[in-house]
Amino acid sequence: MSQRPRVLVVGPFAAISGGIVTFQRNLTQLSNVKERWEMTPFNISRPAKKHISDNHNYGAIIESGYKRLLKGVGITGWNVSRFPLHVRHADVLQIQSSDYYSFWESMLYTFIAKQIGRPVVVRFGGSFDIFYERSTPQTRKVIQNALKMPDQIVVQSSGWKDFFSTITDRERLNIVPNAVPPPPPMPDRKTNGLPVKALFICTADAKRKGVDTILAAAPKLRGKVHFVFVATPESTKQEIQTLGLSDMIEVYDSVSRDEMKNHFYPGADIFLIPSHSEGFPNSMLEAMAAGLPIVGSPAGAIPEVIKPGVHGFLNPAEDVEGLTKDVLKLVQNPQLRHKMGANNYHLICEEYILNNVFGRFDTIWQKAIGNHKR
Repeated sequence: MSQRPRVLVVGPFAAISGGIVTFQRNLTQLSNVKERWEMTPFNISRPAKKHISDNHNYGAIIESGYKRLLKGVGITGWNVSRFPLHVRHADVLQIQSSDYYSFWESMLYTFIAKQIGRPVVVRFGGSFDIFYERSTPQTRKVIQNALKMPDQIVVQSSGWKDFFSTITDRERLNIVPNAVPPPPPMPDRKTNGLPVKALFICTADAKRKGVDTILAAAPKLRGKVHFVFVATPESTKQEIQTLGLSDMIEVYDSVSRDEMKNHFYPGADIFLIPSHSEGFPNSMLEAMAAGLPIVGSPAGAIPEVIKPGVHGFLNPAEDVEGLTKDVLKLVQNPQLRHKMGANNYHLICEEYILNNVFGRFDTIWQKAIGNHKR
């Protein structure tokens, strides 16, 4: 039997959950791609972020604390020093990138790999569009030049491909959406009774996720909706108390993936994701796989998945009245909740199962290797 080609998978493999970490785990541990490729993780995780007012600027690095900054720089320095040795043993590199610090760090790894003579595939997530649009014209040119280095680029949706096509070569762009393992049967939820449970995953970047919209809508839904906030930062907890909403918003810190799968998703009736910016949210797919209707915003790849009136509802991230109206519609119509949840469950099973979707990496990695040898 021939030896499997080797992929060095560069990105965060932190213990805490998150969209990028979930992708890394799904690719290297849960997908059947590992049967055809020998994948070696190269962990570049930095210390977890504290709450910051705006994650989309370089100042966020400072705002998160000087100790975290210094520790993060130290970790990156250590990673860069040992990176070349790992690169030499790889046939191709899969590097995760995002915005701001993450972008420049990923391009540094890409540059090193190219100097050693290895093909590179870079996958983008996060809010790269905000990062690019807020950059100066001079910085944009540097970004465009940096994007010429990867042999192939992976984006998560058609919309993201269109965006990247305006700043780099479209022929190197490949779409691979996020995906989930085959889900168990839909939970048997009660279809009547109040309050209805609405699940929201805050993260340290709660402002970007739309927490302000939910907090503004909550008083209008008192007695009808009980909110469950997961991965709740301290600042959001304090704001909930200040607004007098503690009786209707249940808060949790970070929870395990098993707890999400076995308790939080099955125990909810609606999933909220009114984000201001997104890549392709894994949490939304996981909620859909649990048979939950979605009330969200048209950010990132969300509108490419959610058809309003079929899978849930979409409103601008700041639209408090829209979110309130659509949540009430689902509260008052349990049959609609069930129908949308079933539509979502079937959509996941048909189009977003891990092994089917992530098989695209076979072609992309082979393409990168082939192009590199020319």
